[in-house]
Amino acid sequence: MELWIDLHTLPERYALHQEQNLNPFRAISNHALSLIRRGENGVIWAGDGKRGGNYLYVWLRADSRLASGRRTPFLYKENMRDWLQEFPALKELTISREEVKFTMPRFSEWPINYGEDFTESDLNEFLERRLLSSEAFGAKISAASSAIDQHQLTINIRRGDYYSTPFEEIYGIDIESFVAEAITHFDHFTSIRVISDDLEWCRTHSDMFPSNLPIHFGGVTPGVFGDLAALACSSKLILPNSTFSYWGGFLSDLLSQKRNKIVVPEIHERYVDESRAWPLPAWWTRVNAISSLHSGAMPDELDD
Repeated sequence: MELWIDLHTLPERYALHQEQNLNPFRAISNHALSLIRRGENGVIWAGDGKRGGNYLYVWLRADSRLASGRRTPFLYKENMRDWLQEFPALKELTISREEVKFTMPRFSEWPINYGEDFTESDLNEFLERRLLSSEAFGAKISAASSAIDQHQLTINIRRGDYYSTPFEEIYGIDIESFVAEAITHFDHFTSIRVISDDLEWCRTHSDMFPSNLPIHFGGVTPGVFGDLAALACSSKLILPNSTFSYWGGFLSDLLSQKRNKIVVPEIHERYVDESRAWPLPAWWTRVNAISSLHSGAMPDELDD
C-alpha cells in the first residue's frame, strides 16, 4: 500500500513547509489526520507557484494511478483553466476544492522522476490519451508538421521570471553561450525557428544564431499551445531548463519515434549546496550551461 503524504511534507527547500514541519502542534495534527485519511484513493495537492509544465507531471501521476485502479485526481487551480480547455481529457484527472471530502487522503505531487516514478510507456500512454486526443491541439500539430521539416532547427529560449530576483540565481543560464555550444551538436539544418516567451529579447540578441540561415520567430500557430505543437513537431531541438520545454521534447520523441535529436542544459537548477539535473531520457544530449550571473566571467572566477 502506498502511504499518503500530507501537503506539509513537501521538499525541505520550501522554507514555509520547513517551518510547519517544526511546529509540534502541526505534527500532532498531521498524525491525527493520518489516522482518518487512509486508503489508495484521494487527491493530489500541489504547492503554489506552478504552471502548465509542472502540472503535466502531476496529471501524469494521476493518470498512472488511475490506470492501476487508484483514483487520485489533481486539485484544481485557477491557472489550469486554459490547459483544461485545450486538453479536455485532463478534466478526468482534476478535482475542484468543493469536491474534496475531509476524509480523502492528500497525496504530494512528488516524486515525479522520469524512469523512476513513471516509465516511458506510462509517459507515451499519457501523451496519446490526454494530450494528442485533443481536437484543438491536433489542429495545431497538423499546422506545425506542415511547416516544420526535418532540416529545421528549433531553438526554445526561456526568459520570463527565470531572469528576475530571486529565481535567476537558481534557474538563469547564459543563454547565448549555451545556444552556441548546443548548435555544434547539429548537422545539416537549413533554417532556424525560435520559440520563446520573450521573442523581442530573442530578436535583439539574434546575433547568437547563424546569420546565413532563414530565421522564423514564433510557433506556426500563435500562443503557448502553438509553441508546444512546434516543439512537438521538430526533430532537431535545443531546449532550455524548463518543464514546459521538456514536454515538447517528450512529444517530439513520441511523434518522431525517436528519430530526433534533443539538446538540453546539463543542470536544471542551482542551489547553494548543490546543482540539480532533471531526470530526462538518457538519449537526450546534455551540455554545460553556466549561470547567467557568471556571464562574462573568466573560468577561474567561476570557482569562487
